[in-house]
Amino acid sequence: MTTELTPGQRAYDAYCAATGNRTYSGAPTLDWRALPVAIRHAWEQAGGQIRRDTLAEVTGLIRAQIGEDLK
Repeated sequence: MTTELTPGQRAYDAYCAATGNRTYSGAPTLDWRALPVAIRHAWEQAGGQIRRDTLAEVTGLIRAQIGEDLK
């Protein structure tokens, strides 16, 4: 059984990959489950906002394409 990652987990995983699993201070990053709840919540908010922004951008592009096709 595969568990789908949340937007926050995806964002945090990308951060860890981009920084070589190091924090801003050079310490090793923690596993997602080891992060304090408040930090996980902040990552969820950030990941959710990225998802909403991306959806809005894609929706706009699709609407623009559909509008072009109707001309």
